[in-house]
Amino acid sequence: MLPLLDLHGVRRLDFHMSVVEELREKLINHINEIGKQEGKERDHKLKELLVKSFPVVKVKAMRPIVMAILKKHTPN
Repeated sequence: MLPLLDLHGVRRLDFHMSVVEELREKLINHINEIGKQEGKERDHKLKELLVKSFPVVKVKAMRPIVMAILKKHTPN
């Protein structure tokens, strides 16, 4: 796929950044859907996502994901 993009003059960085943006938006939408649920399962899923995503908080592109989880997570 990347050679095809090269033939059309699409820079690989631009392609990768567009993929990251799309995946970030899908994940934030999924986090919002989880946040609408009730019960311990919701809290467990959000806590698990937070634990997995917090180490990448230094990556600027990943910060909105961590912030979305924090907004939806209610501490016990």
